[in-house]
Amino acid sequence: MQKSIPNRSDFGKTRSPLLFWHDVFFILGECRAARLKRKRNFNQQIIFMRTLLVAMLLALSSVAVAQTETLKNWEFNTDGQKEGWVGANHLKDVTVKDGMYRAKASGNDPFIVLEKIDIPAGKSYVFEFRLKTNFSGSAELYYANTTEGPYGGFLPKKNVAWTAIGDGKFHTYRIFPNWAADKKIVKLRLDFPNLPQGDADNVSYELDWIRIVDLNFAKAPAVKPNWNFTGNTTANGDWVLMEDGVIETKPMNLDVDEYGGWISLEMAVDQGKTATLEFLSSSGKAGTITIPLKADGKPHWYNVDALTDQAWREKINLMTLKTSDEPGATAKVQRLIVSDAPKGPAEIEVLQVYQPEAINRAGTSRPLAIRLRNTGGETAKGIRIAKMQFPPNVGATAKKGEESLDIEPLETKTYTIYLGATQPVEGNVTLTLAGPGVPKEPITAPIRFEKKLDLPKASYVPEPKPVKSDYEIGALYYPGWHRMQAWERIYSTHPERKPVLGWYDEGNPEVVDWQIKWSVENGIQYYLVDWYWNKGHQHNDHWIAAFRKAKYRSMFKWAMMWANHNGKGSHSVEDQAAVTKFWIENYFNMPEYYQMDGRPVVMIWSAQGMDDDVRDIEAKKGNTLKKGEGVKKLLDLSQKMAKEAGYKGIYFIAMKWPEASTKAEDIQWLADAGFEMTSIYHFMHHGGKAKNPRRFSFDYVVESNLPHWEGLHETGIIPFLPNLSTGWDSRPWHGDKQTIIEDRTVAKFKKICEDFKKFSKKTGVKQILLAPTNEWGEGSYAEPNAEFGFGMFEAIRDEFCKKPANGWPINYGPEDVGLGPYDFPPLQKEMRTSWDFKDGTQGWTGFMGISNFKGADGKLTFGTTNHDPAMSTNLNGVKAVDWSRFVVRMKITAQDPGADAQDRAQLFWSTSTSPVSETNSMSVPVKIDGAFHDYVFELKSQKTWRRNITSLRFDPVNSEKRSIEIESIKFE
Repeated sequence: MQKSIPNRSDFGKTRSPLLFWHDVFFILGECRAARLKRKRNFNQQIIFMRTLLVAMLLALSSVAVAQTETLKNWEFNTDGQKEGWVGANHLKDVTVKDGMYRAKASGNDPFIVLEKIDIPAGKSYVFEFRLKTNFSGSAELYYANTTEGPYGGFLPKKNVAWTAIGDGKFHTYRIFPNWAADKKIVKLRLDFPNLPQGDADNVSYELDWIRIVDLNFAKAPAVKPNWNFTGNTTANGDWVLMEDGVIETKPMNLDVDEYGGWISLEMAVDQGKTATLEFLSSSGKAGTITIPLKADGKPHWYNVDALTDQAWREKINLMTLKTSDEPGATAKVQRLIVSDAPKGPAEIEVLQVYQPEAINRAGTSRPLAIRLRNTGGETAKGIRIAKMQFPPNVGATAKKGEESLDIEPLETKTYTIYLGATQPVEGNVTLTLAGPGVPKEPITAPIRFEKKLDLPKASYVPEPKPVKSDYEIGALYYPGWHRMQAWERIYSTHPERKPVLGWYDEGNPEVVDWQIKWSVENGIQYYLVDWYWNKGHQHNDHWIAAFRKAKYRSMFKWAMMWANHNGKGSHSVEDQAAVTKFWIENYFNMPEYYQMDGRPVVMIWSAQGMDDDVRDIEAKKGNTLKKGEGVKKLLDLSQKMAKEAGYKGIYFIAMKWPEASTKAEDIQWLADAGFEMTSIYHFMHHGGKAKNPRRFSFDYVVESNLPHWEGLHETGIIPFLPNLSTGWDSRPWHGDKQTIIEDRTVAKFKKICEDFKKFSKKTGVKQILLAPTNEWGEGSYAEPNAEFGFGMFEAIRDEFCKKPANGWPINYGPEDVGLGPYDFPPLQKEMRTSWDFKDGTQGWTGFMGISNFKGADGKLTFGTTNHDPAMSTNLNGVKAVDWSRFVVRMKITAQDPGADAQDRAQLFWSTSTSPVSETNSMSVPVKIDGAFHDYVFELKSQKTWRRNITSLRFDPVNSEKRSIEIESIKFE
């Protein structure tokens, strides 16, 4: 948990309004009498107060701030005295002068080290520093309780992230390290953000001070979390105005069990896209919730489900609200309430107005969808369209479903109408809604109807017409689209991503033939397909199986991207021999298998995982291997086996981590281990230019690609396969907590292509790898879809291919030639609370790690093929309040002798406001004894068992090679 906030002084128990503001400015300006920079800081904060004033903290309130204690303090007040912070790395011109620790970057990995410190590691300790830099990005604070080990006591797992603001202004950063388990701290290392190749010469740092403070949570008072800031109330004294649009509670004890898991915030903000609410629990866990803003300067209620974060499970000692991610925003907070239900009146947010189909032709009736969400705490009844306006030659052809919608709190529903156009048109549709809480202003959205092609009907996918290119162009491909459950989280949150192929089954050879056709007609010659193997178990090969049956497979190539991000201990010499044998016998002999230098290509996701596992195995034998020697043993074995099978060998490509790094040490060890090329999965970096490194514009990605390629090329150790970014927005998978790259367009992607063409002309590099073409859940996609049409593919074609004399092949969809649709049937969400399996699986499906999944004659039977087997089902109308127990009658039998007799089963659930996650789960012990037992999940004890339950996932064991029989499942 890290924020830009200053250290607080002890105010005493009460202050007058005048002294309150005096103390605020004292904090924000860091007005120390000996400092020459006092005037500068004071003036900066005057501007801040004028532009970022949070009206909730009225001067008329009394403020009491809990006692805090500064444990260690480094002020840098004596010229030349670094006060122990001497271990500088990739830094030059390191000086202490005029009360400031200054340095300039000299390499890609700048940091400073404090070699000697000895303090206890308390739960309520906070590490603070005040820094000015001109480079933004994620960085770390490392801590150690020993000086032993290969890194002088520092370990990768003992660090906490922080984010630098590179605007050339001073900011105070507060980091909660959660280091209490270490008992004491003897070393610290403050890392600054890693720098792209060539940027180091322009980056500088100025440290004003560093300190470690104990906030004394144990002495903090209990609070009632119902804060009303609209008047002069004593509740106002629980909060303090900080800097950068941040307000924070004083240290407190908030009893989550007593008050609940909903945080309801009434606030008006005039700029920005997100607010951030952070909190710290009594065990030291930090939680973060991102709140999308309605930045119109008007008050709105924001209801957030805090229980989606595991930190909100015990007493909360600190809460921090950053009201906007936009510097200069003005915020007015009126209410903040913690309770067991959402608050505020019904308020309808228009999430999207869009055409769900990827291609809309004139002369056809096509849907227009209006996605609506009720963000308030009351049900919105009778929501309807009161008025519609269309471009010329466009009109409504029919309405679908009810004339109006009732939308419960925090629920999302879609209102659908059908439009038709008599001729091609591109314009706007304007809609006016009626009902409680709807926007007063009309909603305008673009619509487009394209020319009807009048192509002849086809009996199968028309034969592709490949275009020629002087470049060798590939694309990464994720083969995870073999069931409707995978698509559900896409169409329910980001339906604009719908492929032209629909919500397709990639195990259908006809689907693969369309993919081949569109790829080769737009210059893409091969796929690197994500491939999964874990200790002898191979899965997610649906696309490969369909490719074998595809009519046009001879026109296209493919190779494996071994996604070996498996658990620790999953690699060994024996397993490498098994997986290589599988490659040789099943893939390398395919004429379509992609080669470089006359050798079959295998790209590997985690060289580090392979190296760690083998080095651990050898260490147990008393042998110490250096970094890279473990994975080298495995690659050498595979090379030997491939040559014995008659091949020249294998061309191994490594996924490089960190992805954006151009440091020689991050590449050299891979070359030494036997890799002949590096690449990355997706370039998603901002080059230090983003104000918020977790949410920024695709413009920064466009600007950063070329310097990244140039940096890798200058490193010159082994070749790299350049990656053309297709974006990143993983909200369907991960919600708002991950990095979100916004505003991607075809024109911006085309600029990346143009920049690569310049790079290629300068360097002679002719190989291109399109970042994932179909990571629909991660937001990395270029395959034809409703959002961009064929635009991404055509950008590749236009920049890198040779236009035929008779023009480019026409890009069109299956419907244009009378084929398709290829969509899975919609998921059936049943009003069901018990399952006896007398007539099949009754809506349950094998999700992963499961084989021979069958339901019949009162039993559901299957085997487990890895350590994370799971089955799932979708629900409709199951209210958590009606059910307190979940009971599974199950028999587990071990297929291998000597197996553990004990294991655990885990139940996961999703609700209308939160997805399946560890937070929404509970586990119980199970017996592996070949006998039936009733396993009971006491759901009433789970704080996140609430609201409408939309799906279940059940993991019967955490082990492979188990036979499972389930007689019944039921809610009670």
